[in-house]
Amino acid sequence: MNKRGQALIEFVILLPIFIFLLLGIIDIGKVILTKTEIESELSEVLDMHRHHESYEEISAKLKKQDRTLNFEIQKNEDQTLTLVVQKEIDIVTPGLGIILGNPCRLEAKRVIENES
Repeated sequence: MNKRGQALIEFVILLPIFIFLLLGIIDIGKVILTKTEIESELSEVLDMHRHHESYEEISAKLKKQDRTLNFEIQKNEDQTLTLVVQKEIDIVTPGLGIILGNPCRLEAKRVIENES
């Protein structure tokens, strides 16, 4: 049997698996990086809120930094506020998009006391 032909067949069989793994690693890295970024943005939002900036001012600053971020403040019945920062990212890896959802919506939430 021809050894070069065998190596070529093995390469053709394993190449899609390696590409799938590589894309999966890249997508998981994007998810982790994005989650870290929105947690950081939420920390900035908390600082802005502590300095009594309005919802419109905070939202405008976030949109200026990153147009894909969504920000909202939810008033709860127990006199607390829930601050939410969301971002969606596209998943490239086939199958991973089914597991994580495509686009993958990531969010960070904090519940704080309503000072007003």
